[in-house]
Amino acid sequence: MRPTILIVTADAAARDELAGTLRQAGYTAVEASDACQALWRLERTAGLRLVLLDVMLPAMSAWTLLRAWQDGSVRAAVPVALLAEPGLLEQADAAAMGALAVLEKPVGTRPLLQAVRRYG
Repeated sequence: MRPTILIVTADAAARDELAGTLRQAGYTAVEASDACQALWRLERTAGLRLVLLDVMLPAMSAWTLLRAWQDGSVRAAVPVALLAEPGLLEQADAAAMGALAVLEKPVGTRPLLQAVRRYG
């Protein structure tokens, strides 16, 4: 079974690019465009190994979404890497919210695959 990565971003082009890179590298990519879809996917996707979570989401912030996941039993088992504009977040900010890493947008192939191998 191929490892599954959940990509959560409202940016359709970024989702497509990240998903394509992951699929070419042998991963299964599952996509969500907002927090509600992300929660649904998180609860229903078997074999989920990592969540790539954009900090800029419509309606519900990434921080609120992380808190919701932390309150549930499913979230505890799935690591999260945040996607953010350059300079917006430091690793310490991510760690304070329960995420393992910050990947600067646009995320290049090399940093993406390094993060997936390391955290997923």
